[in-house]
Amino acid sequence: MELQSPYPRFEVDRRVTFDRSLLALGVLVALLLVETFNGALRFYTDQAGLSAIVYLPKVACIVAVGWELFTRPQQRGLWLLLILAAASLLLGRLHGAEFKSGLFSVFIYAPLLFGLLCGPYLEMHRKAMGWIIFFCLLASLLGIALDLTINVPWKGYTYSMGGVEISGNRSWSAYGLDRIAGFSRMSSSLAMMLAVFSLYLGSFRLALPVRGLIYLVALVGIVLTTNKSSAGAFFVALLVMGFARQRLLFLCAALVVVLGALLLPLYGLYAQVDPYLASATGDNLMGSMVDRLVNTWPNLIKVMDYNGWIYTGAGLGMTGSAYAAFPIFGVEQLAVADNSLLYLWCLFGVAGVALYLLAVPMLMRLQRQPGREARALLGIAYCILLIAWTSDVLESPIPSLFLGLAIGRALSLPGEAAPQPAPRTLRLQGGMLSLLACTLLIGGLLQSPRTLANEAPVENLGAPEFIVGASTHQNIRAGNRDGINRLAREAGILSFRDDAYWSSVERERGVLSIDAAWRAQLRSTRSLGISTLLILGNENQFYGNAKPRDDVAREGYLRYVRYVVRSFKGQVAYYEVWNEWDSENATDKDFSDDYLTLVRAAAKVIREEDPQAKVLAGAVTLKGIRQGFAERVVAGGALDVVDGISLHPSVYCEGEMSTPEAWLNWFQGVNQKLENAAGKPVPLYFTEFSWPAHEGDCGISRERQAAYLARAYVLVRSLPNVKGAWWYDLVDDGIDRTDMEHNFGLLTAGGQPKPAYHAMASIADIIGRYRFVGRVPNEDPNVYLLRFAKASEEILVAWTLGHEQTLNITSKPGSSDTLWRLDAVEGIARREGRPVPWQCPKAGGDCQASIRIDASPTLVRSASAPQLSLR
Repeated sequence: MELQSPYPRFEVDRRVTFDRSLLALGVLVALLLVETFNGALRFYTDQAGLSAIVYLPKVACIVAVGWELFTRPQQRGLWLLLILAAASLLLGRLHGAEFKSGLFSVFIYAPLLFGLLCGPYLEMHRKAMGWIIFFCLLASLLGIALDLTINVPWKGYTYSMGGVEISGNRSWSAYGLDRIAGFSRMSSSLAMMLAVFSLYLGSFRLALPVRGLIYLVALVGIVLTTNKSSAGAFFVALLVMGFARQRLLFLCAALVVVLGALLLPLYGLYAQVDPYLASATGDNLMGSMVDRLVNTWPNLIKVMDYNGWIYTGAGLGMTGSAYAAFPIFGVEQLAVADNSLLYLWCLFGVAGVALYLLAVPMLMRLQRQPGREARALLGIAYCILLIAWTSDVLESPIPSLFLGLAIGRALSLPGEAAPQPAPRTLRLQGGMLSLLACTLLIGGLLQSPRTLANEAPVENLGAPEFIVGASTHQNIRAGNRDGINRLAREAGILSFRDDAYWSSVERERGVLSIDAAWRAQLRSTRSLGISTLLILGNENQFYGNAKPRDDVAREGYLRYVRYVVRSFKGQVAYYEVWNEWDSENATDKDFSDDYLTLVRAAAKVIREEDPQAKVLAGAVTLKGIRQGFAERVVAGGALDVVDGISLHPSVYCEGEMSTPEAWLNWFQGVNQKLENAAGKPVPLYFTEFSWPAHEGDCGISRERQAAYLARAYVLVRSLPNVKGAWWYDLVDDGIDRTDMEHNFGLLTAGGQPKPAYHAMASIADIIGRYRFVGRVPNEDPNVYLLRFAKASEEILVAWTLGHEQTLNITSKPGSSDTLWRLDAVEGIARREGRPVPWQCPKAGGDCQASIRIDASPTLVRSASAPQLSLR
């Protein structure tokens, strides 16, 4: 008699049928293989222009889940969960998330839902699952061996999909060791997969030495990834499974593993933890845990409390990778929870905490069930829950898949019949399918990348000739920063000057800690290629809220400097010693001498902790420049210990001197005085430089602010001593159009680009990477024609201070092709210019063009040096 599957068939026609279990097995095989080889696959498929392939298994999971939901009756609890998810999706939308971020969340959790709904089908192919998992375990170990012995090409590889940068495999450093990720995308993913795969294989009928060997090899592999939480969880899970049949003992173990995820964050919130252990560059193995206790978890809880999301949660799309991919300006950073209970709490509020606590009855139901499948899922679930103490495991496909399998198995009714084995022919087909998929994948990976696609060399832009930066206040700004950071990078800004307040690091006397928001900001900017200048300063309440001029205060300040620099070693390009010290007293020599004493001591500490970082001193205001403070600092030998002098030469309230052109004439004299005081050229950095666009005294229109920005940066590039200029600031500090301090930004307080932003986007690359050639002489002093060159290409920047004029250009045919103006249109930010209306004689010869110029600079791109004249 022919064996029949107990589940419905999908009938293509009356002669061909496919068993659902076989299709589910195919999805599982694809998911396991793609996740095992994720890093390598991302690299090679991107080279072939087929990056989306890596997402097909999750798409298949969604299709399978949808099929199950609408063709088979489901338990009411599942539908309640789906209703909760839909409500959370709407809640996230209410809090500012886009629907696409909520849908992306559903995409992330597809493996969990697939395991929950399709687990019974997969049990019918337990042996086939065992073979494919065995293959994936061996492949993972081989990947570790390759990563240890050679420089695999996908290490550190990144690519962009849908405007979001994704890492194929990042090279990390921990405790002097490289974090091994093998073929996988990240070391943490590899560690969790090794634990899951070995625990599953250990449930088969294997000789004790073989099972022990599998566990030992897996543990060694996990240790090599330097993922401490996975190594500890795997080891503890093995111990717990040794007494898993003892119901009372196992109940205690289940309570510990579930409640521990709740108690750890609460301990970090209320306990006094020594923050010195959290140093990012220390060798303390507990450093990352302490960082969570001191920074990550307490700050996350405070953010949720501040926004009023304690009970409801933030909603789908507002947490984890979905939030990181689609950040929202004005909302606190929720991209990483580093604790799965907190992760669910951020999603669903108290309902999420209740869902997590249901893990106790889930474990106990699995403990009562007979069979090796149940035992395997019990050990895996326990291990995953342990890892969840310090990880967002729901975002990792393989752990979430097996967690779904465990939940589905636990929810099966006590009297429910176990799934019947699939027909032998189908089992053979499943085995053949797995073998075929493995063969194709191995064959693809063994191919040379050149057989997939021509390798396109990545352009190495090198270091810019001039730093185009912005003062940001991002470290202390409430809300998510990634969106603003991306906007800045799109405008060509390559450096942020930000605050590292002494008062924020030492909130209790002698107790130092780094705000988690600072670390998140640095991760964001470094991923975008934006360097950082940190200001080391501002008074501290434990030292009289005064400048550190005595030994006690100076000692406290230097301890703070050492802690900050050690914490951010290799991550910060510039440190600036204090901010505007001269503003209190710009004329007293003792006051400037005390500052020099502090600079010498601080520079010594910075170079000891991070020799690669550059040190700037001064941050001198316009008042200090005029009253000699800057000259005294230079004459006192500051350049013997620092790399440059920073100035804040803003002239927006100086009457006739408030235009960029008048400012340049004045500053040329300042530059000469500083050079005379030092006896040599002085490297200068304008770390605050701007004009406000407000309605009131000293204010100008937003359009004029844009024109001034472009003209000022172009003129500053004509001063060889000036190495960089940071516009003050990136984002408006408020929305009051009459308040000067609210209107310096390139972006509005709501994150919308202003005309100045588009001006910056147009000139930043030219200012940063082109060489200043010189000003073209002409009879009209109100006309400015400045040339910049890079290789064979030249850019002409032209404007006039008087009435509008016509610029005549004579050039070879085709050598000059585009121009663009600085105005508030989106095309400017995309460098989209208009063709120059060239008029070329039919008989041949030079071509001519006429361009109208006014107070807003016009930029003309040329492949040669054209002849210019005015009319």
